[in-house]
Amino acid sequence: AEVIKGAYDSGNIRLFTIKVHALRVSARIVGAKELSALAGIVEEAGDRQDMAEIHANTGKMLAMYEALGGRLAGIKKKDKKM
Repeated sequence: AEVIKGAYDSGNIRLFTIKVHALRVSARIVGAKELSALAGIVEEAGDRQDMAEIHANTGKMLAMYEALGGRLAGIKKKDKKM
């Protein structure tokens, strides 16, 4: 999330879009369909350099990403206890 946020904050839309693409694919792989769909919307906005769409959705996307990371970290901790 930090790299995406850093690229967003600095206005590096090319890097931002590349990292959002990776997030979209990874989210889909782990079954986070809503995050993957939203990342797809943001990725397409990045491809078009549609800053209004990027601004409108990036906060929610990052919040979903961080929440997913927290849930996955919890699973990892449970696996270590077994």
